[in-house]
Amino acid sequence: MERRTYCRRLIGNTVLCLLLALALWTVTGCPLPQSMAPRRLERQMLLEPSTIVLETDDNQNHGDTLLLGVTEDHIHSFALRDGDGSLTLWERKGAEPTLVVLPRQAWYWTGEESAYAPKLAAVDVPQGAVSARLSMTLTFEGGINNSPVNWERTYGMEGVREGSCFLFQLTYQGEPDGTTLDELAEQSWLRSSPYQLTRELRQDKISYTLEFFDADGQVILTQTNP
Repeated sequence: MERRTYCRRLIGNTVLCLLLALALWTVTGCPLPQSMAPRRLERQMLLEPSTIVLETDDNQNHGDTLLLGVTEDHIHSFALRDGDGSLTLWERKGAEPTLVVLPRQAWYWTGEESAYAPKLAAVDVPQGAVSARLSMTLTFEGGINNSPVNWERTYGMEGVREGSCFLFQLTYQGEPDGTTLDELAEQSWLRSSPYQLTRELRQDKISYTLEFFDADGQVILTQTNP
């Protein structure tokens, strides 16, 4: 009799725990496990499942997990948080590297303070590449605070190998919180979301040179977008 009573209590407590977990899951918006979120986003956009080639999860990208997945023709760029997120689609060059902008800004240390700025990734890097360098020119032509501005700056970035990709971090050359016209022009690119950089890069409106080097420091591939 005592054994039956114990079993009934155990089953009742288990059912109660499951009901409480279900209620909590419903209240929090029914989030999916982080590993399932990319597949759900792909199904919503009627895309084929991708193979994940890059994942960053250091809690420095505003708490987001950033992933890159590849299919035969496309690159899927994910920003995930708490089982939900967003997906940005890029055309994959395939035969040569594809340069993409990660969908969230990345944290870095200036030497005196922390700052956030866009980060890029090179996908489909050449075999034998052990290092990489990206040179990118950003421009601003227009007005700021009723003053005309014609600004141009070239950023040199050393690549950091991450899985099968290379990552490149844009960093401020002026003060991140500066107030001069040049600093405000730079902030228009680096402080805002990566959407502007993504749009301009997709439309081939940004000049850059991407180089890959072998173990002896010899250039094995140079990609330019004049």
